[in-house]
Order: sequence, then structure tokens, then C-alpha cells
Amino acid sequence: MSKQQYWMLFCAILLFIGLMGSATRFDLQLSQTITNYHSYGATVGQTIGSFPLYLVLILSGEVAIGSALRQPRRWLALLEFAVGLALSVSQLQHFGRESSSYFFKAQQNMQRGVAVGTPSQLQPHDYGWWVVFMELLLYIIITIICQWWLHRQSDFRLHQLLTIAIFASGTVFLALTVNVTLKTIWGRYRPYEVQKHLQDFTNWYHINGPNGHYSFPSGHTMAATLSLVFSWFGRGRWHLWLWRLGLLDAILIVLSRLIIGAHFLSDVTFSFFITALIIYMMQLLLQKYLRSQADPVLRL
Repeated sequence: MSKQQYWMLFCAILLFIGLMGSATRFDLQLSQTITNYHSYGATVGQTIGSFPLYLVLILSGEVAIGSALRQPRRWLALLEFAVGLALSVSQLQHFGRESSSYFFKAQQNMQRGVAVGTPSQLQPHDYGWWVVFMELLLYIIITIICQWWLHRQSDFRLHQLLTIAIFASGTVFLALTVNVTLKTIWGRYRPYEVQKHLQDFTNWYHINGPNGHYSFPSGHTMAATLSLVFSWFGRGRWHLWLWRLGLLDAILIVLSRLIIGAHFLSDVTFSFFITALIIYMMQLLLQKYLRSQADPVLRL
């Protein structure tokens, strides 16, 4: 590691300790102070905040399709195309269902005359034809952009991007598995769930066990932090700008989850740092693999 990387790691550790320490003392008070169900920005963040998780997998699928179109071996081309198509289509459908659910609940809140971001147990409407239409339109747009970009890459670069796509997909599934597992084990109540039942509040280090509550750690924060993975697909200044945009997206979603009353400070802090650690470790493995293949190493 370079001196700059050591310095960044040291600062990250200090920030993590500082935020988690503050959360240990002020989690409940902070949540009660900043929660605002009238925030349209936080509601939008809740609706589309998990898109980076799905988009990483969609992009990986598109890379597999692009590789298949140049693959001389027919059986391998068919395999890459099938896997890429299945991955990209299924993940776009998952995002469409999730975001539509949040959108319909926000719509129902406005129809009932309550704050747009009010937590609701109401069942959303059936997914109409327009949801399918929007999914199809979005998929066509993403495919056109991705395949245009991939068409401009050399055969060597495309092979390298396929390797990156495999590692990126593995990173997503690993982060998702860790997040869901911890959510289930911790069983922490969300801020809006403890507003009228303060006795249900537990600090972040208290493990409740499986009980149907999933506040710790934040899933949306994990999904947004995965925006950093997009920088793996870029080179030069694009790598840096994609990393910066990914970090900005993660910060905005962190704030939105706090404002909407879906998570405590400790939930989003732990989720961001554990996901960032997973991304960093997978990045090191990716670099090591590229070196083992005697390829020029992509500087991530």
C-alpha cells in the first residue's frame, strides 16, 4: 500500500470509530430530531436508492452479452449470451418491483392526506402494464448505451471487462448475503417502529435474534455503496469520476435513510463501512487475478 492509501485507511478507521461512538450515545435522539416524513427527497431516495445494486448486475450481464457477440466458439457464445440476458433482465425486473412498491405506497399516502414518506403497511396496487412498459423501456435504453460502449472496446479490453463483471457480480452477491444475514441475526427495530414504543429501542451492539425486524445494517446504504464498483469499469479520469459519483450517491442515500426514519446512524454507518471493506477486498482479488493472467493490470 502507498502512503496515500495508508493515510486514507487511517482516516476511514477514525471516521468509523467516531461515527459509531456517537451513534452509541445519540442514535435515538438523533433519529427523533431529524426524521421528516414530509421529505420528498428522502422518499425518492427510498424509492430508487437501491438501483446501484441492480445496475451493477445489469451492467455485468450486458458485458457478458457484448462478449458473446464476439465469441468465436458457438457454445461459449450461447452460454455467455444466455447468462448475460437472464442476469440483466431479472435484475431490472427486481428493481422495477421494488421501486414500484415504494412508489405506490407514497402515492397512497398522498391520497390519504398524510405525509408522503409515512411508513405504511398498506398493500400496494397490482403492478400494471405501465410498470412492465417502463421496465422494458429502461432495459432498451441501458442495452443501447452499454452495447454502444462495448462495441468501441478492443477484444483485449472486452475480455478484461468480462473479468471485472464477474468480480463485480460476486461483490454484489457477497455484500447482499452479509447484509441480509446480519439483518436477520440482529433483529433491530427501525426508528419509526420505536417512536411509540421506546422500550423496543436497542443499541447497535445488542443482538435481538431473528424477530422479523431488519434495521441493522441498512440495506439501501449497502446498495448505494456498491456504486463504488462502477469505477472498476472505468479507466483514467473516468475511474476517478465514477468513484466520486459513487461516494456521493452513497452519502445522499445515507442521509435519506436517516431523514425518512428508516434507519439509525449506526445502521447506515456500519453498512457503509462493511460494504466498502467488501468492495476493497474484492478489488484486491481482482487486481491479483489480472496479474496472474499476465494482463496489464487495471489500476483501480
